[in-house]
Amino acid sequence: MKDTYSSETKEKQIIWDLSFLGRYLYLSRGKRGGQQFILISLYKNGDTTQKDLLAKSHNTSASLSEMVGKLEAKGLIKRKRGDQDRRTATLSLTDAGVAQAKKAIDVITHFEKHAFSVLSDAEKDELASYLDRLVTHWKEIDEEEKGEISCQK
Repeated sequence: MKDTYSSETKEKQIIWDLSFLGRYLYLSRGKRGGQQFILISLYKNGDTTQKDLLAKSHNTSASLSEMVGKLEAKGLIKRKRGDQDRRTATLSLTDAGVAQAKKAIDVITHFEKHAFSVLSDAEKDELASYLDRLVTHWKEIDEEEKGEISCQK
């Protein structure tokens, strides 16, 4: 396959390839996966509270607050404080935010259509099956390691 792997194990080769693909996916989203997530979520689901958005994301509260602040500063979203409870804020897209969300969705859709065009449908099914098995197995490994760590305390 690749000469650089001649002295490496197959496992190292696979991990390197998965790492490359993960990094490529992250970078292809413009290093702003979190901000894109917020824009797309608001576009698809409508106005929402920051608390509800946090529940759907993989971010910390502080990280989400920072991203929301940046998007607000860019004029892509706006916050409206609650009438009853001033601690809550409803987030909504501005017109510029709607345009940015549509653009992000188009870029993602285009990438998804072309990313696997080198594979047949059968190969895509096979790859998806392998990846599902790895995800399940790696989650099991993670849980085992967490159990070992808590037992050592």
